[in-house]
Amino acid sequence: MLGPDYQFYFYRTHQGAECDLLLVKSEKVEWAIEIQNTLSPKISKGFSISMEDTKAAKGAVISRVDEGYPIREGVRNYSLLEFCEAIKKEYYGAEGS
Repeated sequence: MLGPDYQFYFYRTHQGAECDLLLVKSEKVEWAIEIQNTLSPKISKGFSISMEDTKAAKGAVISRVDEGYPIREGVRNYSLLEFCEAIKKEYYGAEGS
């Protein structure tokens, strides 16, 4: 879906800050992603720290919700389908080709 422009990483520090997935393009963290098996996701302190450490442009929590919503500034909760659509729109433009 994203092609060779992106690199993918797991992030964890010795202090315990953790992010399930970083999407990196041109050496810049475009997305910090947390995956939670819940209907009511929460942002952990470790995820917030990982976003700060990596200077992530956007944050996403992917959970079992039917419809996403903003959690806080710069971080949105998504269903998996919504997140895939958001990435597709970002990568391919409005047409989603």
